[in-house]
Amino acid sequence: MFSYSEKSLRKLMNGFMLSEYEAKVYLSLVGCEPLTVAEISRLSMVPRSKCYDVLRSLEAKGLVSHTSLKPLRYQALPVRVAVENRVNQLVKEFNDRRMMIEDVGRELEMMLRNMDSRRVEAQLLKDSRVIFQSLMLDILNAKDEVLIAKSKSPVILEDHCRRVIDVLKRGVKIKLLVHSIQLFMDRVLEMEDLKKYLNNQLQIGSTDLVQQPFSIIDEEITYIFFTDIARREFLFAIRVEDRVFAKQMKTMFELLWGRRLIMQY
Repeated sequence: MFSYSEKSLRKLMNGFMLSEYEAKVYLSLVGCEPLTVAEISRLSMVPRSKCYDVLRSLEAKGLVSHTSLKPLRYQALPVRVAVENRVNQLVKEFNDRRMMIEDVGRELEMMLRNMDSRRVEAQLLKDSRVIFQSLMLDILNAKDEVLIAKSKSPVILEDHCRRVIDVLKRGVKIKLLVHSIQLFMDRVLEMEDLKKYLNNQLQIGSTDLVQQPFSIIDEEITYIFFTDIARREFLFAIRVEDRVFAKQMKTMFELLWGRRLIMQY
């Protein structure tokens, strides 16, 4: 394993769109013979319990491969191959996101064409702080149901989970789709007050199919979020108050929910 600086680590994270654990594990493998999970954990200083999920993720991203099963060993793919794999994957993700945005755009155009027969309220929210304030206000005022689909864009939502406890106490049901359920649950499970609601009023599933994060509240209010992956924050959001549009977006959410990975806690 070669030594690296914090600057190099951050550059790899931003360039390859990796989490900190993924970047550390990948760097621990570069230039090394195949290593066991225990050796990788020691070199990368990533907890062994986390290494398994991280290595599976790096394999899916075309950066590493396993060379044996007993014992399980991993190696980094040649740098040129890894770069080509990751570029191709990110291009595909970009195209998938573009298709999702275009679909949303068509929905909005259809909604606008029908404005003569019904009143539609749409707001453009530009500041990250304003977006969070507006979203949390609508969630805190929810009466029946909150649906949130989070993409792999690393915008931190976990820090706001504690504020929804009062909503859960009122009987509101929350369904949450995240990209990495293990990393998300590590944060949530630190909140004792939330644990008793898991798998009942608060349901959490995992999927990598969400390209454009969105939320639906009480089948009436819809948020569509546009994120800056490198800066880990929202660029802007569209808030639409319209039952027809919310119902269509809920149908999309339910399709994604039906293909989720379920984990019980």
